[in-house]
Amino acid sequence: MTSQIRRASKSITANIAEGYGRYHYLDSLKFHSNARGSLNEVLGHLINARVLGYCEDKYFQSFYALIRQTERTLNGFMNYVRQQKAGDDSLGTRTLREDFVEYDVDQENGQG
Repeated sequence: MTSQIRRASKSITANIAEGYGRYHYLDSLKFHSNARGSLNEVLGHLINARVLGYCEDKYFQSFYALIRQTERTLNGFMNYVRQQKAGDDSLGTRTLREDFVEYDVDQENGQG
């Protein structure tokens, strides 16, 4: 189950990145939709882990909240992409921008 959760969670970020790199909005939406599917796959595995007693409820609740927040954010971005294609300028001249984030990676253990 652990390896399935790891693969599905890696698939989320990989699909978002690949979708972002596509030039046609339909290609982007396809990959973002795949990311949303992987996100819900992770949730399904976590539900199973909770039911089987592998995951304490406090951790499950934290993961659940994070997954739902991520899903809302991804849905919002997908709506933004759709609106841009439709020529809807209701968002004004705002642009998407990410702050720079530095990741600390432990080279010996491969962990951040």
